[in-house]
Amino acid sequence: MVSSKNNNNNNNKGPSSKKNNEEQNIRVAFCGNSILYYNDCPRLLEQMLRTKFVTKVQQDSCLRGGVTLTTLWERGNGMRKLFGRHPNSISRDKKGNTTRDKDGNTIRDIGSPTILDLLSTNDDNDTTNYWDYVIMNDHTQHPARSDTLEETTNVLKDHYGPLFLHQNKKSACIPVFLQTTAYRKRGVKESEDLGDVVTFTSKVKEGCESYVQTMLDKGIPNVYLAPVGDAFLWMHDNNKELWYKLFDEDDFHPSPYGTWLQACVLYCTILHKPPPSYQSVWYQKSRFMAKISTLPTETEAEELRLTACLVCNVNSCNKKKRKER
Repeated sequence: MVSSKNNNNNNNKGPSSKKNNEEQNIRVAFCGNSILYYNDCPRLLEQMLRTKFVTKVQQDSCLRGGVTLTTLWERGNGMRKLFGRHPNSISRDKKGNTTRDKDGNTIRDIGSPTILDLLSTNDDNDTTNYWDYVIMNDHTQHPARSDTLEETTNVLKDHYGPLFLHQNKKSACIPVFLQTTAYRKRGVKESEDLGDVVTFTSKVKEGCESYVQTMLDKGIPNVYLAPVGDAFLWMHDNNKELWYKLFDEDDFHPSPYGTWLQACVLYCTILHKPPPSYQSVWYQKSRFMAKISTLPTETEAEELRLTACLVCNVNSCNKKKRKER
């Protein structure tokens, strides 16, 4: 489910709509909180993108636990301890050697310090900070409540929006709002008033659609909605046992199952193509894993992949699978 100037259409062809050649380079940035950094969704999606349709992927992020898009703007990156202490954060050159700064200190991949560092494009001759897609998630409950919805709407208008407008002067840069999922257990994190899974999901989706419209009204040519919450809800309604496995022990963070489903939805949203089949080795590059780090089986991962295709209307994925059977 993709939103643009033609609301909720499915005409997204990903980077192929920007470039004529089949071999694509994609630059993708991530702005958000632990819903993204649990099980390292940025690196998972990066590796998925490298397997099909794309020859080169560059990703960066500005992430911080527990933040809204407002407090992320104000406080910036908070991953120095969570990512920085993990061996997988060590930056390496093409030969596998540790990269170091001019003072000999090890360079670590923990993301950009602030949103401005990640998205600002002050030099028109420098393409470092130009992105094809910027994946953004708000605190899960914020889109679902009118007062916090207004708060995020204002920061999108006043701060994020101008950055995207400047990005689009150079090349097409598409904000992708991640519709987060309802919590597994009602009432977690003082969410009792948001209702059951169905109602909670609906409220978050409605708020995220409002964010999309805010950016369109700001003059951003294309804005996408990644229906992760809808995919979780589909699993809730159709395979309760597998839906339960999508969450970590706290009932709201994603498990590796949930992050895989999330990454598949993001892949479908930005490329409108079927995601690659699951490879458990991708998680070996993660800079942070959930407490419950059990990985999905190939059968479970395939069901989640097909669910993402179904929810995102990527019909070629499901047709291919039916032929294989």
